[in-house]
Amino acid sequence: MTARPASILVAEDSLVIRAVVRRHLEAQGYAVLEAEDGRAALERCRKERPDVLLLDVEMPVLDGYGVLKALKADPELSLIPVVFLYLEVLFGFIQALVFAILTLIYISLAAADVHDDHVEESFEQESGVRAHHAVEAASGD
Repeated sequence: MTARPASILVAEDSLVIRAVVRRHLEAQGYAVLEAEDGRAALERCRKERPDVLLLDVEMPVLDGYGVLKALKADPELSLIPVVFLYLEVLFGFIQALVFAILTLIYISLAAADVHDDHVEESFEQESGVRAHHAVEAASGD
């Protein structure tokens, strides 16, 4: 007899994020359920009793905190483990990392006295910072 895969309910209003999370979890062998808002997440929990709930904080209809409160108030659902998805933090980290990499590349080019208007323009578009200000800040001038 084969054990059933653990089921994970992904409650996230972004279709793109749900798809990325689904693909990753299914590749790991999990059965994935989806809900596009808080109310739908509660309904899926009542019907399907997922093993884990991945729950976005900011959703329409009912936010993640409202879902968590409703789950914990229901004795039949209160033991479902909940993990909050707060992807804005991750996206902010990625944006900061990209900025740091662009800054290092530009500073390296400036230190090597390589002047390329295209590189400077790309840096400014991506980072929102004037390129020569980044070099001055990094060099302490």
